[in-house]
Amino acid sequence: MRTVATALAVLFSSTALAAGTVGPAAADSSTALSISSYGDIAVDGVHKRVYISDPAGNKVVVTDYAGKLVATVPDLSGVRDLAITPDSRTVYAAVPGEDAVVAIETSTSTTAARYSTGENTDPQTLAVAGGRVWFMYGQQPSHHLGSFDPAQSTPEMVLDQLPDLGFYDAPELESAGSTLVIGIHGTWSGLAVYDVSSGTPVLRKQGMPAEAANYMNDFALSADAKQIVAASGESPYAATAINTDDLSRTGGYPVEAGNPNSAAIAPDGTIALSTFSWYDKDIFIFKPGAKTPYRTYTYDLNTSGGDTIAGQGLTWAPDGSKLFAIASGNSGTYLRVLDNATRYPVKASVSAPAKATRGKKLSATGKLTSDKSFPSGSTVTITRTDIDSPKGKSLGTRTVSSSGTFSFTDVPPAGGNVTYTAQYGGDATHAPASGKDTVAVSRTPTSLTLNHNGSLYSYGTDVSFTAHLGSTYKNRTVELWVNPFGSDKPNKLVKTGKVSSKGNLSTTVDMTRDTTVTAVFAGDARSAEPGDLLPGQVVRRGLAVLQARDQRQVRRDADRHARHRLPDAHARLVHQRLVRRQRELHHLRRLEVLLLHEVIRLSSHGRAPRKWGPSALSPLGRSAPRVADTPSTTDRRVERAGPDGSVDRGSVPSMSISRIDQGA
Repeated sequence: MRTVATALAVLFSSTALAAGTVGPAAADSSTALSISSYGDIAVDGVHKRVYISDPAGNKVVVTDYAGKLVATVPDLSGVRDLAITPDSRTVYAAVPGEDAVVAIETSTSTTAARYSTGENTDPQTLAVAGGRVWFMYGQQPSHHLGSFDPAQSTPEMVLDQLPDLGFYDAPELESAGSTLVIGIHGTWSGLAVYDVSSGTPVLRKQGMPAEAANYMNDFALSADAKQIVAASGESPYAATAINTDDLSRTGGYPVEAGNPNSAAIAPDGTIALSTFSWYDKDIFIFKPGAKTPYRTYTYDLNTSGGDTIAGQGLTWAPDGSKLFAIASGNSGTYLRVLDNATRYPVKASVSAPAKATRGKKLSATGKLTSDKSFPSGSTVTITRTDIDSPKGKSLGTRTVSSSGTFSFTDVPPAGGNVTYTAQYGGDATHAPASGKDTVAVSRTPTSLTLNHNGSLYSYGTDVSFTAHLGSTYKNRTVELWVNPFGSDKPNKLVKTGKVSSKGNLSTTVDMTRDTTVTAVFAGDARSAEPGDLLPGQVVRRGLAVLQARDQRQVRRDADRHARHRLPDAHARLVHQRLVRRQRELHHLRRLEVLLLHEVIRLSSHGRAPRKWGPSALSPLGRSAPRVADTPSTTDRRVERAGPDGSVDRGSVPSMSISRIDQGA
């Protein structure tokens, strides 16, 4: 049984409706529950607590209205149904594993008493009606009705209070005042209404409308005990509205994509229904007697927060301000909290000019839209948010016309993106809403430059980069960012501060690879870069600088540049020239070694040097010296290929070659 403190519900509901709602609308939320299964849910409106039973976990978890865990009641073997007393002082839990009904004190969320129902009774479902706790007990195929009075010092367990009836499965029990309703789920569904004011159940009516006689998954009883809404198998898909006095059908509430699996009635009569649906709407909210829902909720199967609503998984807060739903998803079970579900949704919009001039008046309009008309004298609060007022500045209220429209004017004192927000606080029948629009307000041009753009430096050179900021209104702070080439060196803020009296801010960079230096000016209320005067608040100037490498890095960096695209065409051109120059230096070094080897050979053998052509000496030519693969232990052979294809072999002492390498 999903229960609320009905006596207090009416009182709280009337208070809330009289006071209305002021301020921004609370956002719906979804919080993961620390349970491994779901049994039942009950709401305590006095302490703002939600009780959820976990049969597999043998516990009841207690959360606040936001779904945050505040307590756990352990050692409740197989705990099933929950029911709360009208004064919200006690939550009763059916605990079949202990053959008992356990009382939980709501002020402390702890076990207050255990009432044994008898050996092998296995109480399953329960309700509080007429001052007594009623429970269904037994095992398949025979369940019976029992009760006890918790006000007695030693409560007497009265069993088999419907001696002529036995139920294959434990029926659902719902109650309001001294009315107790028994509902049979399954293929053949049925209802029976009893008056239990005397402590003995007196049958008032039993039966079921033909439209709802099959596959009832859940039912809800109104706070005044006059109406039942059955989550039944009515076709086409709909819940059935039933008069409690004669159990006749009074209407239906159509849903989509499947039969409803849960029903709940708010204190003001608002009906909430859910379906087990992966891809369609999940929750439907109806006003009494309406044929179409005025609110629906759809949850994505692939997002966190729970997509499908559990059977018998809906219940209202006693004041009707919130609807609680147990939802299951890929990552667990969640408590969804829906705010203002009993009130008509409202859409607020604001229409302001796309651009405006700072210091000059602009005009804007707005509109509230809802399926229900707005009370006379309704107002919206207008707020302006800009660079000077990042938390917003109130521009006062504006009255909403009978058609929901309103208008306002303003003289924006600051430039940049200026946002105007209209906030509607809601009323007894309308939920809060807000809308906004953004205006690009002009600012005075300024400049931001950075020196050394495109310059070339030797490897390891320390270079000072200076940003220069032009005239501004207030802000004189500039950021300097350094981004060396390569994913292993991320972009880094190296300096931030106010520029000097000359408008300059400098930083020194050790040039060990291609580097991009960026200066950033965040702008202010009246100053911005040309080209950024209207929409933006951040001004940037980029600079790409290529540095020279030493010979040991040429091959490694050339490979890296082959794998990564260079920043732009200019950088690629400079890089190509750099690599070509390094190759030339490398071949010239090899040629120097070759010439020294030739001098040693001539001095040892008295031969004249060969007349090689220019192609043989060119660092890019095809002829190249190579060291013999298997030199002797006393000498190292050097082979040289001449332009005519002949090969000249000579030997050079190893010690001489070593000296040449050291000097090279």
